[in-house]
Amino acid sequence: MPLKEILLKILTIGTVFCFSYLAASVFIKDAFFRKVKAAVNKRRQEIMRPVSYPYRWMNRLNDRYIEKSNIKRYLPFMGLFPLLFLEFGIAVTVFIVTLSKEGSLAAASALSVFAAILPLLLLDFLSSYFAEKTQNDLASFISVLARWSSVKNDVFFAFEKALESGLNEPLHTYV
Repeated sequence: MPLKEILLKILTIGTVFCFSYLAASVFIKDAFFRKVKAAVNKRRQEIMRPVSYPYRWMNRLNDRYIEKSNIKRYLPFMGLFPLLFLEFGIAVTVFIVTLSKEGSLAAASALSVFAAILPLLLLDFLSSYFAEKTQNDLASFISVLARWSSVKNDVFFAFEKALESGLNEPLHTYV
C-alpha cells in the first residue's frame, strides 16, 4: 500500500472522529455531561475515602503505607489489597524465575521476600518525603497565617488570604 493511501486513510479517520465528536457535543445536552461528571467525581470520592479493615494489622498497614504515603492521590485504585496482591505477585514471579535459574530453594525464597519488600520500602520513602515536605510547607503556611492575622484580627480572613498564597500538594490535601 503506498504512503499516499495510508496518509489519506489516516486523515479520513481523523476527520470522521472530529465530526462525530462535534455532532455528539451538539446533540448531547450539557445536563448529560454534568451528570457524567458528577458520577465520575462521586466514584473518585468513594475511591479516595478512608477504609476500615476488620483486623488491626490491616489497619496499621493501611495507615503506614497507603495513607501516609498519599499514594491514592496519584494512584486512586491503590489500597491495601492491591498492594498485598502486588507484593504476592512479585514474590511468586521472583521465586519461580530464581528457582528455575538457580535451582536453590533457599536463594529463591530469600530473593522473593526481598523483592516483595521493595514496594513497602518505596512507600516508606514516599511517606517520609511527604512528611518532611509537609512540615516545611506547614512552617511557611503558619508564617503567612500569622502575617495575615496581624493585618486583621479575623481567623477566617487570615485563612482565606493564607490559602490564596498557594499551598504545595501534600499540605493542600490536608488543609
